[in-house]
Amino acid sequence: MRRGPGFNAAAAHMLSGEALDGLQRTQEAIAEFQAAAKVSPQEPNVHFGIGYLYWKSRQYDDAKREFENQLLVDPKQALALAYLGDIAMKETKPDEALSLLRKAAGMKNDIRIAYIDLGAVLSEKGQYEDAIAALRRAVELDPSQPDAHYRLARAYRAMGKVAESQKEFAKVRQLHDESDDSLASRMAAAPPPLPQ
Repeated sequence: MRRGPGFNAAAAHMLSGEALDGLQRTQEAIAEFQAAAKVSPQEPNVHFGIGYLYWKSRQYDDAKREFENQLLVDPKQALALAYLGDIAMKETKPDEALSLLRKAAGMKNDIRIAYIDLGAVLSEKGQYEDAIAALRRAVELDPSQPDAHYRLARAYRAMGKVAESQKEFAKVRQLHDESDDSLASRMAAAPPPLPQ
């Protein structure tokens, strides 16, 4: 499908925004994504990109607006729903969060943030069996992240499943130790030679 000249400019701004984000220059990245949205407001994922950058910098009101704008462009954008659910959870709106997170997970079953947040909200509500199922899915999606293991350990402990809880807490410690060891080995390595 061919796109008009606005597509190229929007795509260029988005690529520039992604590069700036990779350099931890978030405000400049936001400006690039906003420029893309100005050129082509219907561009796929432009509003999600802005929303994600705002979310990442904890500017949740702005992020929420952009995720909602994304859903106006693409009502089936499960990631936008998941991040809206995350924001609702952070705003201590558990019922709203559950609705958004369940909808996101139902649309696309590989969104880790949806499952970790579902597990957190369900645990807070005392629905530990459902929380454990969600958290186990989060672990399946990325077993190298300690946060899901930690929440899973706490849910098991709340249910009196001591052995399962201890196993997950041990995994958290292992992942943290591996991360510390990796950082230490990178710091201890000889610096690269200087160009001559």
